[in-house]
Amino acid sequence: MKIDFPSLFLLDNDLSIRRLSVDDLSIINRWHNSNELYKYLVGSCYRPSLETDRKWFYDGLNNDRLYRGIIIYSTEPIGVVYLTRDNVDSIVFEIFIANEAFRGQGIGTIVCSSIIKKIFSYSEYNQIVLSVLKSNNRAIALYKKSGFKIVSSKKVLKDNKPIYVYNMCITRRDYENKRD
Repeated sequence: MKIDFPSLFLLDNDLSIRRLSVDDLSIINRWHNSNELYKYLVGSCYRPSLETDRKWFYDGLNNDRLYRGIIIYSTEPIGVVYLTRDNVDSIVFEIFIANEAFRGQGIGTIVCSSIIKKIFSYSEYNQIVLSVLKSNNRAIALYKKSGFKIVSSKKVLKDNKPIYVYNMCITRRDYENKRD
């Protein structure tokens, strides 16, 4: 099943998500290499070159299992949303608000709520999963507020050091029960 999101997804008057384009690669690469952001990343635990990010972009361009979007406030790129079809039933959700000036203002909540609603209202997926650093209390609070529950924890290596990660999930049933 294809992850089907529009090219432009309006969240409110000033906030939108649009599909990532090649023109976004320099800012994405800057974010991927930011020490401030790096400490919060679970997944791509490396600092890629622009050429590596370009390959990452083009490798995913025609992959119908992926959606890579950039979060825009007014006209300014402030973060990203990545969705990956994990299997026939679930989506892996990743978000980061890269521009520190926009953190803590409810934007993550709006994005999470909108993505969850879109996935459960317009697709057959039954769960959305994510991983978050156990030490990232702000993100954990956001995800719990959005309906995610901690389902497990694990230790992974980042820079050859152990870090602890929560795996979180929201199911279609939990989402529908929360709305009622």
